[in-house]
Amino acid sequence: MPNSQSSDADDNSDASNANIVDNKPIPQENQLPPPKGVRVPERFLVEQARIADLICVILIISLIAASAVTFCYTRSLLSFGFLTFIPLPLSIRRRKEEAIFPISAEDLQIRLKELDVEMERIRKHNALGNLPLFTWLKRIFRN
Repeated sequence: MPNSQSSDADDNSDASNANIVDNKPIPQENQLPPPKGVRVPERFLVEQARIADLICVILIISLIAASAVTFCYTRSLLSFGFLTFIPLPLSIRRRKEEAIFPISAEDLQIRLKELDVEMERIRKHNALGNLPLFTWLKRIFRN
């Protein structure tokens, strides 16, 4: 009995070795490795952006059409509630665009500086709202 088990083990090992030999990749002469630094072709990214734009346009048109049809059917202003979903495809499009064409570090720094300037402007504008009531009223009646 021990001999029969060992012969079965030998047969299984031969079969597994045969599978390894059969699954060996076949070399292709025309296959070139992708150049370093280029992850995805620019053309493919542009096609993805166009497809995302097309899907967003279709979704927005269908939301507007659904609102119009629902309003004609129900004569209720609540049927225009479908229009509240329009920003969703736009945000999906923006996220897809940012993923396809990432922002460079220089552009990001410029944008951060713009946001800092805008925050300072908002703080100065809201400074009047933080004053006590009587001081605020005096400023209104002086002008």
